[in-house]
Amino acid sequence: MKQIIFATTNAEKTANAKLICSEYGIKIIQQPININEIQSDKSEEIILDKLYKSYEEIKKPIIVTDDCWNIPGLNGFPGPYMKYINLWLTTNDYINLTKTLSNREIWLIQTLAYYDGKMTKLFSSKTIGEILKEPHGIYGAANHKLVSLEQDHSKTIAEIYDQGLNNSNRKACDIWHTFSKWYNQDYSSNSKNII
Repeated sequence: MKQIIFATTNAEKTANAKLICSEYGIKIIQQPININEIQSDKSEEIILDKLYKSYEEIKKPIIVTDDCWNIPGLNGFPGPYMKYINLWLTTNDYINLTKTLSNREIWLIQTLAYYDGKMTKLFSSKTIGEILKEPHGIYGAANHKLVSLEQDHSKTIAEIYDQGLNNSNRKACDIWHTFSKWYNQDYSSNSKNII
């Protein structure tokens, strides 16, 4: 089985990655790496900085991910700052912030980056969702209880995890399928990917 290191401390992302990549014969090895992430409103700058710093720590082929959440009705807020916003805002804060919006759309823009010391490869995926007016579910951060993503059958992110549903076929997991197909295709002519 092929292997790749995933530099993250996020158990939820790791579980999804392992589930999906295993379907393609790829073993994900989680490597928590504590680095100082730069602050920027440009998600590509953030992920590339994280990617190269993580590679310097382990000197092996590696992947990292970054999520950006844009609410068009709030001029793209919070963008790449959702991780920090979720530390500050409660579910009720989100409800108050969005209750007057006529456009309740939210975009999850995911970026996955690969680096092996020579080649950098970026993958990006956009999933459209809706901000609900009341919370559903228990799991996760405040926005998890209020956001329903496309093809999730009107369930919030929290409800998906509360019910232990298989995540591999969700639109929000497409980026892992895209990466796995590319990695398998590239692997046959790129033996240095073996850990």
